[in-house]
Amino acid sequence: MGYEPKNDGLSDDGDFGKTIVSAVAYFFSMLCFLLFVCPFSSWKGATIRLARACREKSLKTFVHTSRWPFFSFLKKIFFEFLIDGMIFISYFIGTLAAVILFIITWTVGGFVAGLLVFLDTLISTYYSPLTLSWVRDLCTLLLLPFQKFLSWVAKPAQQLDVDFHNHAK
Repeated sequence: MGYEPKNDGLSDDGDFGKTIVSAVAYFFSMLCFLLFVCPFSSWKGATIRLARACREKSLKTFVHTSRWPFFSFLKKIFFEFLIDGMIFISYFIGTLAAVILFIITWTVGGFVAGLLVFLDTLISTYYSPLTLSWVRDLCTLLLLPFQKFLSWVAKPAQQLDVDFHNHAK
């Protein structure tokens, strides 16, 4: 009564090599997606959201439908405009900064140093939409307790889960 491996079709002689090849191909395709496609996709999404907000004039015609209009307005400005605007403008400002830093570093430290600074600035600019998206998601998560509290406060007094006992004697 020894250990017998589960035969799930992956340990057969002919199929296991194909399984390894497909796993390696999948790994490298996902790695290429995360390294090269995902940052641009995030930038493209922010650009589309910003263009939609401009077309719908959603920042100018903010409708006060919630009980906390100022909180809702700040949330809309911060998440739907400022972070998307920073993501959109990051490629343009980063490219301009890379050129300026290349010229400055070339005059001070030589061509190779300038080229390294130029490439480093372009690479960090390319990944900046992911960083800014992570900041937006983190801020959204940090706002959840406030939203929970505001929804609790909005309940009528009969529905609040408050246990009040008068212990005065």
